[in-house]
Amino acid sequence: IAYFKDKSKNNTMKSKGPHEVEAARERLAASKTQGAAASKSMAAAEEMMDDANETMESAKKMMESAKKTMATAKKNKAAAQSQLNSSNKEIEEAEKSLKDAETKWEVIDISEGEETEEPNRKKRKSSIPRADSESATSSDGNNNNLATPDNQHVNAARARNTPTASYREYPPISSSRTSINKNKIVVEGCGIPDVNGTYTCLNLCGSGKRSYYKAGQLLGVCATFKIWHSESPGSNWCITAAIPGQRGEAIRIINLYWHRQSTNQWSVDEDGKLPLPRLEWP
Repeated sequence: IAYFKDKSKNNTMKSKGPHEVEAARERLAASKTQGAAASKSMAAAEEMMDDANETMESAKKMMESAKKTMATAKKNKAAAQSQLNSSNKEIEEAEKSLKDAETKWEVIDISEGEETEEPNRKKRKSSIPRADSESATSSDGNNNNLATPDNQHVNAARARNTPTASYREYPPISSSRTSINKNKIVVEGCGIPDVNGTYTCLNLCGSGKRSYYKAGQLLGVCATFKIWHSESPGSNWCITAAIPGQRGEAIRIINLYWHRQSTNQWSVDEDGKLPLPRLEWP
């Protein structure tokens, strides 16, 4: 009886063995498959990490570039603010100078013809120095030519027949419009709209030459526009603009337009743009 029991037990173990081996093999295959998938995931993660590092390095470079750009922008802003403050100060000094000149020169109403009783007769204003009006005499010493109320209209007629100011004194005016106040000039029709506007006469260098200035913007930055006379080469009037400089330059000069006396025409300079400007008295 014991012998048959042992034999039955061995037969049972033999039948279970192949199943356990097959199960172990399947488990090993599944483990290998899972390991291969894990290896692929690891490789993808490492590649993603490399991309992230590159992106981070690029972001660092962009940050450094942005910081440099910000520093340059701050310097440009400071230079522009300084130039604007200087321009405002120059305008204030010019207004004070103009006020003093108007106080020095008395404005007198002078009729254009003989005395008339017509109530609507127009009169012309002429600026005559107070001192000159009291002591002006003719070249031969004849006191009959004094600027008295009786002969003021005669002196006014003579003044109107006096030749116009020279090319060096005043910029070329496009039309025949005249003005007693030549301390301002209006620029119109320019191909660069920022150049248009009203310019004020300032003698900043004390040379006695007339130069006209206007504050504004050009190329997206603060600019001081200038109409001035140049003796070389030839005899020219120029329109330029001063803006904050780059690469260590304090100021950069932009050459826009120039006018030659020989041709009596405006031309486009290296930074100008058509159409050409027109200058008028206000």
